[in-house]
Amino acid sequence: MSKYVVTELTFWQQQTKYRESNDRVFASPHMDGRHPYWPAMLLTTTIRPAAIQVGIDKRIGWHIFRHAYSTMLVANGENVKVYLP
Repeated sequence: MSKYVVTELTFWQQQTKYRESNDRVFASPHMDGRHPYWPAMLLTTTIRPAAIQVGIDKRIGWHIFRHAYSTMLVANGENVKVYLP
């Protein structure tokens, strides 16, 4: 895992109230931390409203993030067809 990801996850852990080693990383406060956020709910309650607020009126789903990330990798000269551990 990259140092950046470790740093961000550590920061997140310090901010959340679910900090125990056996807690979920992205625990849902609606389920008292017993379950993670549901991806569909994140799209509905957070991502789509934010997109509308900035003027994006196309349908947004998780697959669009895969394409966007792939596009950014290619733009930075990475080969997205090859996995190097």
